[in-house]
Amino acid sequence: MAKPKTDISSLLSVIASLNIHSQRVKGRVIGLGLSRLLNVINHPVVKKATNIMKAGVFTPSLELSPQNNYEEHPEFEQIDKDIIPFITDQLNNLKTESWSNILKSIFVDAFNFGWSISQPLWKVKKGRWVLDDIQVKPPYNFTFFYPITADGLDYIYHYPSGKQLQPDRLIIGTWPELKHNNWYGESEWLSIVHDIELLEKLEELRANGIAKVMVRVVIHYSDDVSRSEEDFQGANIAVEQIESNAIVQLPMRMIPGEKPGSYEHYDTLKVLDNLASEEAFEDIGKVLDQIEKRVDRIVGISDDMGFSTAKFGSQSKADRTFNFFTSRVEDGEEWVIAVANRQIVNEIIKWNYSNLPAEYKNPGWVFQQFEGEVSLSSMQADNIAITNKIIDADEPFLRTKHKYPPKPVEDVEESDASAA
Repeated sequence: MAKPKTDISSLLSVIASLNIHSQRVKGRVIGLGLSRLLNVINHPVVKKATNIMKAGVFTPSLELSPQNNYEEHPEFEQIDKDIIPFITDQLNNLKTESWSNILKSIFVDAFNFGWSISQPLWKVKKGRWVLDDIQVKPPYNFTFFYPITADGLDYIYHYPSGKQLQPDRLIIGTWPELKHNNWYGESEWLSIVHDIELLEKLEELRANGIAKVMVRVVIHYSDDVSRSEEDFQGANIAVEQIESNAIVQLPMRMIPGEKPGSYEHYDTLKVLDNLASEEAFEDIGKVLDQIEKRVDRIVGISDDMGFSTAKFGSQSKADRTFNFFTSRVEDGEEWVIAVANRQIVNEIIKWNYSNLPAEYKNPGWVFQQFEGEVSLSSMQADNIAITNKIIDADEPFLRTKHKYPPKPVEDVEESDASAA
């Protein structure tokens, strides 16, 4: 029997009549399980790596800078003089949190979960729309609904309130980028969920092992014939004396058939070896160390950043590892600037300066840089590595990299003399 053909036009009509226009797409975080990812994010090893990344990104100060060429458009200079103070004044006076801390929260949420969601709150002041506050929301309280036949977002559903929110009313940050219309992005920690769960189990195993090492098992052998309660109490006291390194005195009894005053011991104490193996501790420690190093590698910290056992080529190796971390930091800086400029600065200008010339370029936030070849983020990377004892503050390659003056001759001579 031939299979009946499907009438596509009829099917589309049925779908239209049912008003089905959106589809909910689950991100990988939701598929994995939020509790598992939160457990990873809150682990001390991961928190340390996140804080290092955040410190690297936000150590340089932010500055709202004009983007126009005043030689070509001198009339734009006055426009910038009006717009830049207007924006910085309201962002520096947000209601509940500082501008810098808000950007940090937006960045950390996206870095940890893959996306961040914030709600700008507006008010009218002297006839202008100004930002009164920006509230950073827990991203896992929201889910995205996509149009079936187009890119973009249809609406965002907020679980606690049950409300459908319009995307253009929110600040949405997707880490590391919005790709293939995937607004959930990609958490930096998805690849190590199993590693952290293994790490926790090994930490628990090591803790239990340490508890066993701290407790010595003592076996009490005795002849229970004609034993009194006082005899048992005496044996217990002897066991306690073992732990305090005191002289052990076990109860004694009179030897039957001997003259008065003849006594003998009838108790034996045997102290067992530790129940945990020292070799096992070493093996567990090695695995824990490898997992922690893998977490560090995600934010660009190499296992032996700045160090090399080779006599030659240590500077080249240090440059490569630092360049990798610096590139991660600069990626974070670019991401923060893009979110701040596109979804905050541009919105303020759109609502208050609707008649700007087409050639005019909006001012933008930039991270301040040192003049020269070495960026501030690179210097911050060095500082973080020194603070976390990844490198030594007096590494020779640091003087070369940052063009510091050479080490004084007398210091060199003293160190050589002490070495000799």
